[in-house]
Amino acid sequence: MIDAAGVGTLGGASGTNAAGAEIAGLFFLHPRIAAVAIADVRLGDIPSAQSTFSSVQLGGGAAWRALALTRPAFELDVHADVLATLLRASREGQTQSAWQPGARVAVEAAWFPLIPSVGFIALAGGEAVLGSTSVVVGTHTVAAVFPLRAVGEVGLRARF
Repeated sequence: MIDAAGVGTLGGASGTNAAGAEIAGLFFLHPRIAAVAIADVRLGDIPSAQSTFSSVQLGGGAAWRALALTRPAFELDVHADVLATLLRASREGQTQSAWQPGARVAVEAAWFPLIPSVGFIALAGGEAVLGSTSVVVGTHTVAAVFPLRAVGEVGLRARF
């Protein structure tokens, strides 16, 4: 299966609010267990540092099919993923970047209302970035990117 979705994150702290796009591939190893590969890109602001940021996230993990109904065609999956995030902060023409490990746990619903091979997906969960990222201007730390955030996605799923 292939998922293509818009993704957004919220956290109420520096570097946690962002929007972007994600693509994921799911390969079922068993009728209820899938291997997952993820790639996404996000953009956001760090207002306290008067800067913008972008991130590229690559990862993989597993999905457990908790529920599968045939009529109506509806699926409920639980995801656990390990992530590597490249965070790039830009301010006044200067850019700094750093890789950080992280993890995500989420619940994803898929609904196939018209045809069995293409449907809608919605995901909700949480992400944690391991380690800290500080935004430093000169010798002063002006912001720290908070490591926890809520994540949500909406998009399409194609089954093969």
